[in-house]
Amino acid sequence: MPPIHVNEKDLIDYLAGIRNPPFVSEVSPEDLPGFHAALEEIAQVMGLEPAIAEARAKNQQKMGIPAAVQDTEEYKQLLRDWGFGSLVDGPSQTLGTERSFAEIVEDVMSQPHLPGFVERPYEGILEVMTVLQTRNGEMVGNGIIIEVRYDTNNGEVLTTVCTDAGNIATYNLAELEERFHPPKWVAKGFISKHVQNAVDRYFEQD
Repeated sequence: MPPIHVNEKDLIDYLAGIRNPPFVSEVSPEDLPGFHAALEEIAQVMGLEPAIAEARAKNQQKMGIPAAVQDTEEYKQLLRDWGFGSLVDGPSQTLGTERSFAEIVEDVMSQPHLPGFVERPYEGILEVMTVLQTRNGEMVGNGIIIEVRYDTNNGEVLTTVCTDAGNIATYNLAELEERFHPPKWVAKGFISKHVQNAVDRYFEQD
């Protein structure tokens, strides 16, 4: 992998889950988990953990996410709301209390099986609920396809995408390929109520 330049602000925003900075597009999806772990170690050495925690808390407050979960049932319901219900309702799941949202997601994503929101691998046909990973976080965030239609006027396939931030835009196939990596997964639900609400509002306008 060629050298990748990461500045402090981008590092904080990325590890706080606020946005995907430009450097993310330089890392292949296969290398991203190891790259993420390396950035976490770098942030720890640089003493950035307090700044990351503060940025994450501010972003969570902006999105209406509770800073901490006070009891087991609230914890479980929060995970269900964010699409991880299948990982918390099993008999083997051990739940703690007073967990930050970041700790909850970290625990869930470290499970050896697929996240609860993934239904199956992508099979080569664009469809509703196809998961999209951004090539450039400065241009657009990660998203999910919520509509696929054929434009008879221009003779092309159009896809409507909702990002994790709740922004909705329509792209033709060339624009989709320019902005997102080739899909790997099809989801069975939206990752958050925030995204679900944005999608509901979009279709209510039709």
